[in-house]
Order: sequence, then structure tokens, then C-alpha cells
Amino acid sequence: MELNPIVIREEQLQKREKKPLNWIVKELFDLAQAQGLSLKDLSEKVEQKFGKRIPDGSLKYWRQGYSDPKISEVDLIAQVLGYELDLMPKV
Repeated sequence: MELNPIVIREEQLQKREKKPLNWIVKELFDLAQAQGLSLKDLSEKVEQKFGKRIPDGSLKYWRQGYSDPKISEVDLIAQVLGYELDLMPKV
């Protein structure tokens, strides 16, 4: 009997502990929501602008705290939302 890989993936996620949501990830999703963008919209905008695909499923896992994005992915999303990453010296 062959198992559906989607069912297996959901079972794996249920066993995995959620991490506290990274503050920058939360901020990006808040900005996207304020601009009326769904996860799918965000994924498509990144692909259209940069030719890099970030699946909306990955975005969902980030938002739910199951995984964290790479800094390069955070940068692409920030740019699509009209922002840029910048390092500032500590005061």
C-alpha cells in the first residue's frame, strides 16, 4: 500500500515542535498582510521579480514557526514589499 506523501508530511509537522516566530518573519508577514498579499501572491511576486521560487508552502511553514527562511529569502521578500535589509551599528 502506497501512502500519500502529503499525509506523511502533515504527520511529520504535527510531531515537530513549533519555534517562537522570528521577529523579522513576523514583520514581513504583517507588511504583506497590510498590502493585501496572500502567501501565494508573495511567492508569485518574488518569482516574477527575481526568477527565484519560494513556494507558498515554505512561507506557510515559516509563518507557523516550523522552519526559518534563509537570509537571502528574507531579503527577496523585503524587496518585493518595498523594503531593504540594512545593518545598523548598535547605539
